[in-house]
Amino acid sequence: MTKTFTPSCTLPSDIVRVVYNASVRSTFDILWTCLAVLALCTWSVQHLTIPPQHKPRSWRQWVRCWMRLTSRKLKWMMVTLIAAEIPFTIVLTGLISARENVKEMRLWAERDGVQWTLVHAFFANLGGFVVRIPEQLAGEMCTHGLDGSRRDEASLRSLFKLPASAESQFRVAVLYNATEGVMFGEGPWKVRTHTRALAEKAVAETDIQIAFGDFLALCQGDHWVLDSHQLALARGMEVIRLPEVRESDLEDRSKGDAFVKLLATLQILWLVLQLTMRKVRGLASSQLEVMTLAFAVCVLIIYGLVWRMPQDVHAPVVITMHTLPTPQQLVKLAAHAPDTWYSRRDIWMPNTRFHEDRSASRDWVQLAVFVAATVLASAVFGAIHLLAWNFVFPTPAEKLIWRVSSMVTIAAPLCLGGWLPFALRLDKGWGLSVTLVILVLVLVFGVYLAARLFVMVEVFRSLFFLPPGAFVSSFAEHIPHLE
Repeated sequence: MTKTFTPSCTLPSDIVRVVYNASVRSTFDILWTCLAVLALCTWSVQHLTIPPQHKPRSWRQWVRCWMRLTSRKLKWMMVTLIAAEIPFTIVLTGLISARENVKEMRLWAERDGVQWTLVHAFFANLGGFVVRIPEQLAGEMCTHGLDGSRRDEASLRSLFKLPASAESQFRVAVLYNATEGVMFGEGPWKVRTHTRALAEKAVAETDIQIAFGDFLALCQGDHWVLDSHQLALARGMEVIRLPEVRESDLEDRSKGDAFVKLLATLQILWLVLQLTMRKVRGLASSQLEVMTLAFAVCVLIIYGLVWRMPQDVHAPVVITMHTLPTPQQLVKLAAHAPDTWYSRRDIWMPNTRFHEDRSASRDWVQLAVFVAATVLASAVFGAIHLLAWNFVFPTPAEKLIWRVSSMVTIAAPLCLGGWLPFALRLDKGWGLSVTLVILVLVLVFGVYLAARLFVMVEVFRSLFFLPPGAFVSSFAEHIPHLE
């Protein structure tokens, strides 16, 4: 088998008006075109939360801030490449939450005489509204002690003792934010006596598991970042007034590049046209082009879901707190904080968050929406890979594994979604052991991960074993596109 082939063509013998490309495309033409689509899609589809706000004082802090902004976008590009259903699910659940929040806020917006649209809800879910607690509210922590006498916050703190787990979370929040200040510059979050007392009182006076203690630990500072549902709760508690921010003002803060999205969309449409024309003419395509198409379709769906979501916003809107919440109200705000994959150590909204859907009256309904979104995204992604069912592969074994992996990509999320109720109802006497449930979940997820990894490796390996027909160009090659 010949390892390389260099096509040759004659040059015109005289000056001519137009010279067309040769009717061939090279291996690297295919590679660069697909990589251009993937890079454009994964970069332009990111709608990340408001970054941490710091005031760098030295050039080292400036460099660290720039590296943090750049690296988090590169990180999410890689996440999108490895598992496109993750950003899809985050965006879909965020859209559902934002739409419900617009209905929830309608009454309060009318009372405050301000505008509240889907863009406002999206902006809030990105961590765009920061609630600042002024020093003037410190006096509100002066309240009745256990014996009926009036005490200020300093004396109140001596009446209760935090659980060890809560004390640890409070300490970690302070140390983490202090370290952030040294690394990146001073931030707005400062622990105040009255906010610390309020947060501690919320923990000590409520009989709760400290499952959302990380949020309460951050409430010891004088700046809180609330999502759209928490803002609605805070407004209902008379803790805040809705800010007078127009939709056009929020759109001005957005730095989303419509040209880049348009360019990515045109490149995706060109790829679809290219694959369609090759299929009609009976010309072979590459597995890499099919995988790129799968990512492109997911990205187009995400574009539709986040069409009105602000992008690349770097500065939040500050809301001054109207009145301090009671400890019980603060616990309620914490209980409705967005779910995250890991504990929050600073006030800024994490990108790995899932906002509460007010229309879901039970937690399992909200979980069902999350599972359905993940299954849908995985099914669409896997189904497109089935287009390469009869493609040429380096070996018959790899062809078989590709087919199995494509089916696994569709079936495994369905199995995970179907098995999840068993995992959540172990305490209902269904006769299933914890070990069995965990074993099934780990096994199915392991098979799914192996299938995805095989597909990602195989598309590049198969690129060097394409049949001759794959190098015949189609009319789409003459249409302007990125390579």
